[in-house]
Amino acid sequence: MGTEDMGIVSALGVGADLDAEFRRMPGLLWHWGNLEATAIEMQLQAKADMEQKHAEVYKRLRADKSEKLTESGLEAGIETDPEYSRYRVKYIQAEGNAKRMRAAMLALMSKSRMLEQLGNNSISQQRAGISDSSKRRVG
Repeated sequence: MGTEDMGIVSALGVGADLDAEFRRMPGLLWHWGNLEATAIEMQLQAKADMEQKHAEVYKRLRADKSEKLTESGLEAGIETDPEYSRYRVKYIQAEGNAKRMRAAMLALMSKSRMLEQLGNNSISQQRAGISDSSKRRVG
């Protein structure tokens, strides 16, 4: 498991002190939201770099008059070009990272909704006269 994997596992856990969990949640959402935004930026940059490399290889192959290529032949030449392939791999990796960060954010939003429901339940219990603080403890 990588460092980010361990970080999200830790962030998703719910400790026994729900008050601390309530206070910690906004910071977790902010932190992981920033990580997701950075991952999306990296994905978009990798896509732009890949598309730029595609255009460069296309122009190079099109300019090579020694071999007459059809459009499908040009595309095949681009797809098999080692330099273009490296850019494509970087894009695929960046896309996977962005998807992992999105999954982390969805999981944190689920935790946030769960904590909100626990808070609402606690308020309801207090209003009903069941205000024992031990009822708010987990585990």
